Amino acid sequence: MRNTFYRSLTILLPCWLLLSCVASAAVPAQAAPALPTWVKPGLVLQYVENLGGYVDYDYTDSVTSVSQGVVQVTTYTWSPGLPGTGKYLYWHCAAVCTGLPAQTSAQFWIDPRNPVASLSSGPWRYKYLGVKTVKVGAKSWQAGVLFYANAQGQQVVTDFQASTGLLLYHREYAYSLATHSWYTIVVSYQGTKG
Repeated sequence: MRNTFYRSLTILLPCWLLLSCVASAAVPAQAAPALPTWVKPGLVLQYVENLGGYVDYDYTDSVTSVSQGVVQVTTYTWSPGLPGTGKYLYWHCAAVCTGLPAQTSAQFWIDPRNPVASLSSGPWRYKYLGVKTVKVGAKSWQAGVLFYANAQGQQVVTDFQASTGLLLYHREYAYSLATHSWYTIVVSYQGTKG
């Protein structure tokens, strides 16, 4: 009886080890989010924000430097309907932004290889819904879609260009009302500096 047990163990143990190696190789590890290569000095983006139809803000983000995976950005923000509201904000972050100052336009990139982890530091735990065609302004884009909803009725949808990770459109809804949204317009790109 004892020999039968050891014989079975010597046959089953290598099979179990082989199966566990094959199973772990079949599930590749998700790469940590990376800063997209198009985020470089000279990049200028404009975002237009609408707060429930009441106040509009314009944000112009200018990438001033990128070094060792950290991007430095100058944001000029102002409200066209409120004279004297313009101000400059200076901020920086890596591939995943955390703790950005208030009134910045926020992280305008998403790593398309790992979109959920690209925004994991915020208050929302997104789900990736796949790619669809979205219209932003007059242009149609192939966009990856990130979605969040909670039991209180809040919903957040973030669309990004599927191939590059450029943030295209962000909408926040509370209790079935669109309370906050913004979209991006690529204003200019001068290439790399320095």
